[in-house]
Amino acid sequence: TNWVLLNSNSADKLNSCHFTTVTDGLIVGNNGTSLQSSVSGIINNTSSSKTKNHLYHVTYSGSNYMIAGQKHTLVQTATGGSGTYSLISVPGNTTETINGLSTNGTSYVLFGQSGYNLKYNGTGWVNVYKHPSGLSSVHINKNNGYGMMVGDNGTTLYTADKGYIWNWNKPQGTTLANMPRFTGVAVWDNQNIYTSGIADVALKYTNLQCTASVSYATSGPTNWYDVQIGEDNKGYIGGNGRYAYFIAPASSSTNGSNTGTPVAYSINSISIVSGQAF
Repeated sequence: TNWVLLNSNSADKLNSCHFTTVTDGLIVGNNGTSLQSSVSGIINNTSSSKTKNHLYHVTYSGSNYMIAGQKHTLVQTATGGSGTYSLISVPGNTTETINGLSTNGTSYVLFGQSGYNLKYNGTGWVNVYKHPSGLSSVHINKNNGYGMMVGDNGTTLYTADKGYIWNWNKPQGTTLANMPRFTGVAVWDNQNIYTSGIADVALKYTNLQCTASVSYATSGPTNWYDVQIGEDNKGYIGGNGRYAYFIAPASSSTNGSNTGTPVAYSINSISIVSGQAF
């Protein structure tokens, strides 16, 4: 797999990206950074992002991007990231960081650091679930409705109905201290759930209850920060100077080289569209 290093023309840390085509996407980062990718190159729209707070997540519903970050920041913008940026008021403690954001195709699901879980349908909010604190990532497969939240101490929650009902899986293991800290999750179906984590944790669960798993990327050690699967079944996991790719559903992966570019840098976020990874 060949990678090409793109110049973002931004000095701020970039935390998340989402591409809708091989040229069009949105990249967000610290200090309200918002970068629009198009056929013309990367355009810095930070001055329009309505915030100077750090932005940690971006996702796309089919018509709009939704961006989330610290201090309850939630920003919506039109396709391509070139439209008007609108701040959306989020109920709850305004000092909290939004730790996870996903879409089921018609609404958005997000959660904060203290354990709230909210669903936004475009006009209002629904408090879906009170979950354990320390969650870090959420993904809902909008094609089949299966989804999972992951976090500290091996914590996982799953949904089979696009995020309307969430079920908590008790961590499998003798003590919480022995359980992994998950950083990312990608749900292919109810039997193929891929997680990324700290200290070389890359587990594929073979059911939503997370009672059985295999390690699919173990050449390390490293910290994995994100995992994604494209529509063509090809998946990538990225982390601290290394990446790996796999074909879902699969129990193993091919590890990329940890030398050269772009894996000489930390890979914080991955987006896959039309067989290309960013």
